[in-house]
Amino acid sequence: MSSEKPNTMRIEGSNPTFESIFFNDGEPIKLIVPDYQRAFSWEQDQISLCTGDLVKERSTGGYYFGHFITENQTSPWRIVDGQQRISTFVLFLIVCQQLASSEDKQNRAFTLIKSFETVSYDRLALSEIREQLASFLNSSQKIDLKKPPTDAELQARLKLSQPLTRSQRLIVLALVQFHQAFTKELKVNGIKEYIKVIMDAHCSHHPTFDKSVAVHIFEMHNTRGVALSTIDVIKAKLMKFVYDHGGDTS
Repeated sequence: MSSEKPNTMRIEGSNPTFESIFFNDGEPIKLIVPDYQRAFSWEQDQISLCTGDLVKERSTGGYYFGHFITENQTSPWRIVDGQQRISTFVLFLIVCQQLASSEDKQNRAFTLIKSFETVSYDRLALSEIREQLASFLNSSQKIDLKKPPTDAELQARLKLSQPLTRSQRLIVLALVQFHQAFTKELKVNGIKEYIKVIMDAHCSHHPTFDKSVAVHIFEMHNTRGVALSTIDVIKAKLMKFVYDHGGDTS
């Protein structure tokens, strides 16, 4: 094991935010999704929830973006838990970068795009997708997400060198959905505020400095959990509603 200390051994504030965890003096921490992780798997329902949160939280603050576990033994950090959320934020940033004004393009959040690497078997495809993204998104308004194009059609339109995997297809459709959202519930002149929602979002973070512990944590989180019952889900939603509307927090 290397004796070199990670370059981000700092104490986060009592209320850490996404920015305070994943940016160091304004520069993004290098992040990688290890291959033992699931590839990108969020579908249209999850993306819709994400855009809905951005609209709702744009001016309210206090947004909670979840818990993250990272393996920080070396640089880059490896994302043990929370990669779907980070991956989705990166995809959102990619679309925003295409649409943003010259001034808004200076937002330091965009530097996260280059400092993030998805699972190794999707990296080439994501790079190729980004190369063709501008022209692809210009025509994406014609895509019906209720009856999306076939894999072969998407591969041809994006000039990809290999057939799409399921995760690559979901990446493309997420990009399309975010782009289409800017003609519906999202506004281009609100890009700075939408990004700020995530950057300022409250998060919790557990770093680990041992690879075997990181893998064990991943296994525990993904194979041993018991799914919430319907009544547990309803109870949690009711409690959130009460607290959001100033109810008793005792």
